[in-house]
Amino acid sequence: MLCGLVASAGIIVGRRQFSPGVETREQLEALTSEPVLGVIPHVSTWFGRSQPLADYVAQNPNSPVAETLNGMLHALKRSSLDDPKKVFLVTSSEPCEGKTSFCLSLGRMAAQSGMRCLILDCDFRRPMVATRTGLPSTTSLNDCLLSDSNWMKDALISDTHATNLDLLLTKPTANQMHQLCTSTRMQ
Repeated sequence: MLCGLVASAGIIVGRRQFSPGVETREQLEALTSEPVLGVIPHVSTWFGRSQPLADYVAQNPNSPVAETLNGMLHALKRSSLDDPKKVFLVTSSEPCEGKTSFCLSLGRMAAQSGMRCLILDCDFRRPMVATRTGLPSTTSLNDCLLSDSNWMKDALISDTHATNLDLLLTKPTANQMHQLCTSTRMQ
């Protein structure tokens, strides 16, 4: 039992010492030479069940997680005082890294603070915004790009958690993705 305990401790120390990943804010800033806006923790309930971050933020607007997102929102707004940015792109190279959770959470925080927000789901392979929100979409971004339908009238959906948050959802398609992304209607 003692040998197992020592071996376990050695594995833990070795894994932390030789880990190729980024685990702290300081490591990320040193690696990229860019400031980090904030770090969002994993949200779980008392019994360890994971709760979607966007739902948690909507239900607990005064929580530390919501305050972190609020700080990120204000940092994004202040990032360029002379030319305020109106569009933010959230992307990553891997699935399941939190893009959808971050966008929905930040969008809900912005909408709750009085800003008008539109989340445009452009992941034509694995669209997750519709799945995470549970909102039905009869007309999708795909339909608007392939036809002459009016996206503001036909495809825009309001979020149930935040009155100033609108969503433009996508349906999965792999064969027309390049055509959709490069179309003049997308511009």
